[in-house]
Amino acid sequence: MKWLFGLVLLLNIAIAAWFGFFAGSREETSAKPQPSTANGSIVLLRERETTNPPAVEPPAPKPPAQPVGPVECYSLGAFRTNEEATGAVMQLKAQGWLSLARKADERVPKGYWVFIPPARNATDAKKTLREMHAANVDSFLITKGPNTNAISVGIYSDRKYAEERRDELRAKGFDIKLEERFTTQSQFWVDMMSEGALRLTDEIRHKIMIDFPGAELRQSACGENFLATP
Repeated sequence: MKWLFGLVLLLNIAIAAWFGFFAGSREETSAKPQPSTANGSIVLLRERETTNPPAVEPPAPKPPAQPVGPVECYSLGAFRTNEEATGAVMQLKAQGWLSLARKADERVPKGYWVFIPPARNATDAKKTLREMHAANVDSFLITKGPNTNAISVGIYSDRKYAEERRDELRAKGFDIKLEERFTTQSQFWVDMMSEGALRLTDEIRHKIMIDFPGAELRQSACGENFLATP
């Protein structure tokens, strides 16, 4: 009888454990959170996904507009002052040209120097200077700078006269040289760019030359800063 009582007891324990396992599983399933709105109503998963659409990136900025058709660029100058160049810009803009004034430091001719190259020492240079004065040649000795002990005859603005003076003194036996001299000078130019159908015809070129007498008009490259100007 004892063994039968023990068997019944073990059977009851097994049944109790079995029902306890399934009860715990049902509690875990019911404990999972469900999506809901702020007022407690149930929201389906597909409805919740459509309420928050993905962010849209802003469109990329458009590049600056460029002139339509072939582009032609020219430079007009040189002008002595910025005021003259600015006035030319306003006048050309009224004619349909996109124009800009700019300052440029350029190497310009200063004249033609007639001289005797530097001697080996001051004694030889002074001897040559006395000989030139005896021949009635107006000249002076340079005592400072890179041309020390040279003898200057003069600087001529016209190359023809400088060459004539050089040849005259060479005929008298002097070792005369001729050298073109330059200096750096600030000048002002006006850059021009065609817009639309505007082109530099012979008629337009002739009119520009009349409006700006003495100026030079030459074709030039269109710089990046010039093309970026609105």
